[in-house]
Amino acid sequence: MRKNNKPALVLINCRGGCGKQMTSVNQSIYGLNDLHSQYAGYCSDCLPITQDQLLNKMGRGIVGLPT
Repeated sequence: MRKNNKPALVLINCRGGCGKQMTSVNQSIYGLNDLHSQYAGYCSDCLPITQDQLLNKMGRGIVGLPT
């Protein structure tokens, strides 16, 4: 079986432990793999940082600044 290197939508349970099911991507769309491994899979209630902080980190990563 060949590995698919394209981002794909997946159905997962929240990593925060609340049990909510949600749709996520299996890898970062923008190549921000470190951020993806840290924060992907959390619902908005369980995300360990604010959504504004996450967006700031993503923006910095996209333009090549340290997150």
